[in-house]
Amino acid sequence: LQWLLLFRNTGSHLRGSEATVHRLSPVDSSFDGPERMEFAETPALCIYYRGPYEGTSTAIQALAQYIKENNIEATGPFRSIYLEGPPSRGENSADYITQIAVPIKA
Repeated sequence: LQWLLLFRNTGSHLRGSEATVHRLSPVDSSFDGPERMEFAETPALCIYYRGPYEGTSTAIQALAQYIKENNIEATGPFRSIYLEGPPSRGENSADYITQIAVPIKA
């Protein structure tokens, strides 16, 4: 299990389509706040995006297109998991790494 801090965003991230995207940041197991959420293991597709956070919608669109073209059934919202960002990469947003994942039906 991995502990994550959850932020929910709803908007048109997918070229005119409405989508809910969970924005997640890994946290230490000692973190105990109302935003903390635990995700159970589930089959998922993911893609890694390197670059500024403003560009993650491109990765979400690519993953959504792959799901559509391959008739894959998503079972939950897209999740953006921030793996490398300002705490470890500072102002160099070109080196930020975000995992975009979506749970799917096995």
